[in-house]
Amino acid sequence: HLLMSPSQDSVADDAYCTGTAGSWIAPNFMYLLVNIVLHQWAKRNEREKLQVVKCLRAMLHFLPPSDSPQYMPQIMTAINNAISSSFIPGDTQIHQNSKLRFLAVATL
Repeated sequence: HLLMSPSQDSVADDAYCTGTAGSWIAPNFMYLLVNIVLHQWAKRNEREKLQVVKCLRAMLHFLPPSDSPQYMPQIMTAINNAISSSFIPGDTQIHQNSKLRFLAVATL
């Protein structure tokens, strides 16, 4: 139940999240993961990286638990990218980088 949506109960593990978003995101998860989360990670600034990790976290709520094992390598790559982001000196960047790492760990 690592990636189970809060709207799902443990009895209905294979059920998609209810609603239009869940029925669209789940079958297109790999496309969204690659094109939104992983695409051009190195070229993004810290604010964009933070937004992308928030997006990944939200997308995971729509992924059925039975589908999650096949996406684990890509999900872990995205989280690893966020945790190992380069550090840029400066008060604002330190705060953004800390938020990015916290959100990446919380996504696990």
